Amino acid sequence: MAAAFAAGSLSVLSQAPFHLWPVLFFTLPALIWLIDGAVERHAQNRRLLVKKAAAIGWAFGFGYFLFGLYWIGKAFLVEAGWLLFLMPVAMTLMPTGLALCYSLAIALAALFWKPGWSRILVLALLLAMTEYLRGHILTGFPWNALGHIFAGEAGLSQLSSLFGPYALSFFCVLVFGSPAIPLFKNQQKQTGFANFRPALVMACGLLIASLWGHYRLANASDKQVPNIALRLVQPNIKQVDKWRPDNAAPIYRTMLALSAQKTKRAPQGLKTITHLIWPESALPFFMARSVDALKGIDALLPEQTTLITGAMRQKSLKKAQDGAHKANGGSNKTQDGSGRAVFNSLFVLNDKARITRIFDKKHLVPFGEYLPFQSLLEAIGLRQIVQVRGRFQIGQQPRLITLDNAPPFAPLICYEVVFPNEIIEPGVRPQWLLNLTNDAWYGVSTGPYQHFVQSRIRAIEQGLPMVRVANTGISGVIDPYGRIKQSLPLASKGVLDAALPRAIEKTIYARYGRWLFWLVLGGAIGVILLIERTRN
Repeated sequence: MAAAFAAGSLSVLSQAPFHLWPVLFFTLPALIWLIDGAVERHAQNRRLLVKKAAAIGWAFGFGYFLFGLYWIGKAFLVEAGWLLFLMPVAMTLMPTGLALCYSLAIALAALFWKPGWSRILVLALLLAMTEYLRGHILTGFPWNALGHIFAGEAGLSQLSSLFGPYALSFFCVLVFGSPAIPLFKNQQKQTGFANFRPALVMACGLLIASLWGHYRLANASDKQVPNIALRLVQPNIKQVDKWRPDNAAPIYRTMLALSAQKTKRAPQGLKTITHLIWPESALPFFMARSVDALKGIDALLPEQTTLITGAMRQKSLKKAQDGAHKANGGSNKTQDGSGRAVFNSLFVLNDKARITRIFDKKHLVPFGEYLPFQSLLEAIGLRQIVQVRGRFQIGQQPRLITLDNAPPFAPLICYEVVFPNEIIEPGVRPQWLLNLTNDAWYGVSTGPYQHFVQSRIRAIEQGLPMVRVANTGISGVIDPYGRIKQSLPLASKGVLDAALPRAIEKTIYARYGRWLFWLVLGGAIGVILLIERTRN
């Protein structure tokens, strides 16, 4: 278990911001050889075999998720009072739960473990299926899927236009686990190496995929949407300061001052900007209810300039009863009993500061924006991390916003961007994606880098440009091939003026989505059955 934990821990280096993906050529074979050992020792006792394999899988997963998600603990330091005692629990409980997915996959794999390269196929198949499972069960958390490691190499990143993260997780295990194939033990229990061909085929496949990706990038379009000038505002306001009542006015003034800046690209300030974009919950108050705030925005915006911003929205609970019922696990009671429903929203304001479009976040963060099993957990003194007067509710609007002066876009608030099957709804295709987020909860850590990379992956998958505006960074403009056209670094304050890249034709993944995943798994099952039939 110690060896499995070490292998899982080192595997984190394959993810952002390190992108040392070749480390998997060592850590995944190590995992496979550990399973080999368990199978050799306990082949005659299936119950004990499953127990040992499950322990190996859990230890690998626990190391992987413990170090990959350590940054979650930083959120508990923002309100270091009542939340602080929960930090060690959260930092270990979540990796413990996520590791159960890997434990299940490896326990099942051990039951079908056979010598040769079919065992790698079985492991890749089951790990990919459990990656899909953790991306959907209990609202899902597909963070740092194994398939995300391909984003670390420019050519390999283009595979996301063909396959989603779950199918790529299958290929990840198959390719990087291949060095374990040649090792064998014969009937005399002599260890040796034989049959390098599968490993060489995998290595050649990886090289060909990278060359194809670089060819795709070399022929990529650089077209831009005409007559669109974006300004992204990154205020870099620390989370600990944001919600203090006496900071509301200074933060508002900071947003206005940053927005009005003159830059090399826009020497006249906002006069040449068509779309001003602020991050998630940019203002620490209910903007739509503040007449003074709207007057200031009206004075700020020149004619023909649109503001898109994240902000909290409040309305009576009776009007939002259906969404409240879903978000609160069957309860329509707000925390303070006030009958007010609160939404984490995106607003579009015209040059007169009139609100023309609203989108409410649909995929809320468990324990962050709402409390699962609310009545039970509140009875023992727990509450959600993000405290508002009222309770966050689930939005009901379609995920498509049409504008008079720009192509339609799909809004993605915060971690909605990590769910590949939710960012575009059936029957519609936006021309760009907009991710407003507030990663200030996690400070300077690996978390914001991992979040940014997943935004890049979504752009490649859909063939759509991604505009990302984050309170503390990383903000940037990403083209449909995942290339970062412009960006502002983490923990920096400033504005970014940029053009909007033009969308390209639907990618293969955008056309067929999750069906490709099931096709890949079906093909793998067919190959495994063929191998077994050949052996018999």
